[in-house]
Amino acid sequence: MASSTDSSTAVDDEVRQLYERYQAAESDEERREIALEMGKQTDAATLRFTPHSKTSETDWC
Repeated sequence: MASSTDSSTAVDDEVRQLYERYQAAESDEERREIALEMGKQTDAATLRFTPHSKTSETDWC
């Protein structure tokens, strides 16, 4: 099983590669597509690393 550190390093590497592609992009359309990919990676990482709260019976009162 991969640790959260391994997962965060993989996400960092993916985002870094996307950023490098973004900087090398030759058109606004290409940069826009890469930015959308970066957003998807960021959203996925946020969901992966955000602790989910557990609902207790007292939350319903």
